[in-house]
Amino acid sequence: MISGLKIPFLLLVFLTASAYMDEVGNDIIDRKEINSRFVGVFLKYFFGKRWLLKVAVLYLVLLGLFPMYLLVALIFFDESYLLVEEYGKARLKQKKQKE
Repeated sequence: MISGLKIPFLLLVFLTASAYMDEVGNDIIDRKEINSRFVGVFLKYFFGKRWLLKVAVLYLVLLGLFPMYLLVALIFFDESYLLVEEYGKARLKQKKQKE
């Protein structure tokens, strides 16, 4: 039980697998092992923004297994994570330009 929310074992496995596949997909696009066709561009965006776990939680919300606030919290958390990542990239770029 997590803060009053019971999570069955299979749902935990489902969410863990989704998060793991999100990370693997993100690692693949970070290594630039993707082509420039539409599917490649879509996968680069999808895994670059780490949408797989969000879609998995949305699916569970639509099934009524999770409350909506968990999806909203996940989206806010992930977006803040991505903002910090972009900020870090911008700072590195700015630092390289000064050198």
